[in-house]
Amino acid sequence: MKGLSYNIDYSRSGKYFNPGVGFFMRNNYTYYSAGVGYGWISPESSAMQSHGFMANVMSYFDNANNSAQSVNSGLMYDFNFKSGYSAMISLSHMFENVADTFSFSSKAFVPSGKYNFIQIESHLNTPRTNKFVLGLDFWGGSFYDGTRYTLGAEPSWNIGSSFQLGLKYTHNFLSFNSRNQTFNGGVAGFKALVMINTKLSLSSFIQYNSAENTVMTNFRFRYNPREGNDFYLVCDEGRSTYRDVENPRMPLFNNRSVLFKYSYTFRL
Repeated sequence: MKGLSYNIDYSRSGKYFNPGVGFFMRNNYTYYSAGVGYGWISPESSAMQSHGFMANVMSYFDNANNSAQSVNSGLMYDFNFKSGYSAMISLSHMFENVADTFSFSSKAFVPSGKYNFIQIESHLNTPRTNKFVLGLDFWGGSFYDGTRYTLGAEPSWNIGSSFQLGLKYTHNFLSFNSRNQTFNGGVAGFKALVMINTKLSLSSFIQYNSAENTVMTNFRFRYNPREGNDFYLVCDEGRSTYRDVENPRMPLFNNRSVLFKYSYTFRL
């Protein structure tokens, strides 16, 4: 994007708000965010197509006492090459007011309290027009009262114009030296997209989480009879892979749902 850009967002969720479909990670909160950036288009002689900076801040406040729940501020630089390669790197400062202890496993947890930490994040993507596309991800830095290093890879294959396959794997290395705790865990995913014709498509996504011992599957059928009209049939399922982790034994399925959805897009 060339020139100056900016955005401001505000939302509020009350104590008794019920989303009806789906769920929110928070309730009874007020959300603020703002960002400003500037971008440049590179000259014809440059191998770079465009690049730019973005500074942003976002925060969640508890409506009950107006205290800060989470505040995230950062600076990001992204750049795109004429060859199709793209990358970004960012540095963020995070504040988290943890009301209740939460755990990553039976041997690693974060106690309640207030935490400030700094993280660096970077992503690299090969050209999307290639038959084989690869995305590489990295996160590192302090994390609550410990450290976090995360590596990720997302290869995908464009098999013709109507068939796409993709894999995704992310591995987390967490360490909390003051409490002599560590956690290593990975999330693996598989996705596929079949475009039967211009109106019909079928997509699937399967994900395995080693920390939670779960497999999640999602299948979606889409029918687009004409522009602005979409019919969806979506099937979701959550399955436990290690049922004896608790007593009594966990159920085989955590959840199952079938959703039929119609969307219509129009202009005012």
